[in-house]
Amino acid sequence: MAAPSSLLFFTSSLNLPLSNETLRGNGAEEEAEWKSKGETKKEKQLVGEKGHVKPTNFLDSHEKFLLGVATKGVVKLFNAVNKAQNAQKGLNPSRFKDAKGMLNR
Repeated sequence: MAAPSSLLFFTSSLNLPLSNETLRGNGAEEEAEWKSKGETKKEKQLVGEKGHVKPTNFLDSHEKFLLGVATKGVVKLFNAVNKAQNAQKGLNPSRFKDAKGMLNR
């Protein structure tokens, strides 16, 4: 049994060969559908933003500086807490030396 030189696609009910245009669909219809979806998406976004006002000068230089200082402080705090927790992992509170060491921290 030899393979046909061109591939034919058949519909399930009528077994009629389909052309390439039928397989790809109509480009104009798809394009119109994409445009309508895009328009509805833009409308939804505009409705969601209705009444919202973006500040003209959202973060000035001083606020940016303070934000950076706060971030660095929080990082230092978390690192210190993590270091203290890891130091206490191997300690046994039932031993006197370990309990004394835990109280000093």
